[in-house]
Amino acid sequence: MASRVIDLDAARREALGEPDPIRVILMRQEWKLPAELPAAVLDPLFEGELDDLIALLVDLLGEGDGEGLNKDDVDFLALVRRVAAKPQLVSATLRALRGCFEQLLGPEQWQKWLDARPGLNAYLLLGKTAWAEYGVSLGGSIGLALFLRRRWEDVEADLAGRDVDARRIWLPAGHPQLIGLRRARVLLRSPPPDAACKQPREGRQPWSTSDELLALVLEELSVLASGLRTELRTAVKEAAAKSKVAASIGVTITASELRRAVKEAAAKAKAKAKIAVDVSATQLRRQVAEAAAKAKPKVRVDADTKPAVRAIEGLNKVKATLKADTKDFTDKLKKAASQAAGLAAIAAKSIALARVDIPPSTGAITEAMIKDLRRVANPRRERTLLTSSPGANNDLTSTSAYVDWPAVAVKSIAVPSWATQVKIVSTIAGALASFDLVDGFLRHRLGAATFGQETRFDTNGVTASNQADKTMLTADTLTVPASMRGTKQQVAVQGKLTLRGSSGNGLVRAYTSTTIVTDIEFLEVAA
Repeated sequence: MASRVIDLDAARREALGEPDPIRVILMRQEWKLPAELPAAVLDPLFEGELDDLIALLVDLLGEGDGEGLNKDDVDFLALVRRVAAKPQLVSATLRALRGCFEQLLGPEQWQKWLDARPGLNAYLLLGKTAWAEYGVSLGGSIGLALFLRRRWEDVEADLAGRDVDARRIWLPAGHPQLIGLRRARVLLRSPPPDAACKQPREGRQPWSTSDELLALVLEELSVLASGLRTELRTAVKEAAAKSKVAASIGVTITASELRRAVKEAAAKAKAKAKIAVDVSATQLRRQVAEAAAKAKPKVRVDADTKPAVRAIEGLNKVKATLKADTKDFTDKLKKAASQAAGLAAIAAKSIALARVDIPPSTGAITEAMIKDLRRVANPRRERTLLTSSPGANNDLTSTSAYVDWPAVAVKSIAVPSWATQVKIVSTIAGALASFDLVDGFLRHRLGAATFGQETRFDTNGVTASNQADKTMLTADTLTVPASMRGTKQQVAVQGKLTLRGSSGNGLVRAYTSTTIVTDIEFLEVAA
């Protein structure tokens, strides 16, 4: 049986213009969701470690030319199979989904939700029903959120032209001025033809509405000019046919019949038939004879044809005038069209490497105006965790040069053929600073001659009679040389001392209770 609720806050929400929240009931407890789905709810999905997940979603749904993705509905079974194929994505995806629910419920309600200890089915049911209440699918909302991040400046400009503050999309849940993802999608679905969101991302500008109309006008003028002569010849043929020309006798065609035929042709061409142009009857007689010859009759014209000829010549002048008026425009339009076609052909075969953003009233181009557009669509990565512990004491005493230390941490690793960058983090836990004060540096070695950032360490309070437990760390991001790709190389931690105390006996010792952890990740990034 449905429960009945007395909402004492309804009047206050109505006065403030706040929409009614969505009530969620589980195990006789109640939670309230915001009336509109905030874009910030999906922020956890766009963190750096989930780039592969977003790439999977784009691959499954297809990336559209405009707002969002090609499809709205997510095939969860296909998505689960693809995520399961990449174990490093599983834990990151679960953390992101929990973050989305926390954003949706708010901190207090999220803690209340965790205290209720809901099962997996409760999470799935909440996600499915909540998105249905909000009027957008999961795929549609993710596609829109991705579009907002990629084209935010264009979205903000288009909505500003419609007196809508785009920043309201990112207001927190429950804010009375919030524009939810459903309403944002409606606003972006019907932009004007010249909207920034409708332009290609690569900067290639299509024809505007004005350009299209001018091209249509030019085409109509060309058709009109080329069709005038055909219309007039047809009129002469019709006049000859109406005069019942016989194949074996001569017939006189009256000027009134020809004048009427010419007027009909002129009306079709939207021009004036009566234009004062003096022409001899010989020219008109020749045109009638040509028309009659095609029908194989014998025609004799014995009439005053000057008015009709004047109409013909007048229309020819209209044609010449139109051609002269549009010649310059035609030449420019053809030149622009030729240049645009050439640029389009080049752009279709090109890959965007950079974009130059030139502010107004700027004469010189600076490096700050150049934006790098190079990226790898689906970058590959491979991560390996190496652990080791010495079987006996291994002391670091060298002050003249770097040495591999601890020796047991020198490992051989395969470098992927596609790797262009490597991130290495090494932690040495449980090392002992012994016999005197010790200062020095640690760094990484990859291969024979690729070295990482120097990391300094020092000790205080160590004397000849005591020791200090030290945890040491070094890390860096290195470029993988081309000669190293697809080969096996050594990775090691190296150390060097700069101070061994006043006695000269200070050292750092790795022993059987020391653990060395090296986290190495190869990445494929744009060169």
